[in-house]
Amino acid sequence: LPITYNEPLSMLQRCIEPFQNYNLLDKAYNESNLEDTFCYLSAFVISEYCFNINRLLKPFNPILGETYEYIDKENGFIAFSEQVSHHPPISAYLVESSKITVFGDSKNKHKFLLIKGSLEITFSSKINILFHNENVKIDERANTANHHFQYNRPFMYIKGLIYGNPHYDCSGIVKIEDLKNSEVYSELNFFEDGKKGKPFGYVEGKVYKNSKVKYIIKGNWTDSVDLYDLDNNKLKSLWKVRNDEFLTNT
Repeated sequence: LPITYNEPLSMLQRCIEPFQNYNLLDKAYNESNLEDTFCYLSAFVISEYCFNINRLLKPFNPILGETYEYIDKENGFIAFSEQVSHHPPISAYLVESSKITVFGDSKNKHKFLLIKGSLEITFSSKINILFHNENVKIDERANTANHHFQYNRPFMYIKGLIYGNPHYDCSGIVKIEDLKNSEVYSELNFFEDGKKGKPFGYVEGKVYKNSKVKYIIKGNWTDSVDLYDLDNNKLKSLWKVRNDEFLTNT
C-alpha cells in the first residue's frame, strides 16, 4: 500500500494513547467506595474511543519484537508495548505506576460485512487493571493486588468503505468486574449509530451493588460522560473530551 495510507504512528504507540486519560484511573484509585471507583473506570473505558474521531489512516505494523516505551512524568507512569506476534499481528502492552498496573493486547479477528459495507473488528482479549499498595514489588503485584479489574471491549466497525464517509463506530456490552469482589460491577452498552434511535457514539451504563443499580452512566464517546446518582438524585460530570485529543488525517 502507498505510505500515504499510514499515519505517522505505529500500532505500539496507538496502544498507549488511551492513557492520556490516565487521570481517570487515578481518581478511581483514590475513591473510598468501590461503586464510585467503578464510575471512573467506566469513564476511562468510554474515553478510549474518542481517539478514533476523524482518524482513519492505518498505523504502521511493527516488526516482530519491536518495542515502544513512554514515560509520563506528569502522571507518574511508564508504558511499554511490544509486537509479540507477526501473523496475526498482536501488540501487547504494560502500563505501571507506583499504585496502578494495566496490561492487555490488541489480539482481534475481523471480517468484512458486505451488507453494511463495513469491517467488523472483534477483540479476543480482556484488559486488566490492578490496584495495589505503593511498596509492593513489581513481581508480587498480581498476587497481592487489592483489586483486579477486568473488562472486555465492544465490537468496532469501520463503516463507509463502499459508500458514504468512512468512520469508526462501536456496538455491544462491556462488563467491568472486580475479580476480588463480585458484589460491585458495571455494564456499559455501546449503541451502534441509528440503533434504537440513539445518536452516533451514544453509551449508557449502570453501576451495580448487590444486584441493585447504584448509578446510571450516560454519555457519548465523542464528547462527554455524566453520572446520575439515583440515591441523591444528583448529576455529575465524569469526563469531557479535550480539544487536543482530536486528530485529523491532514
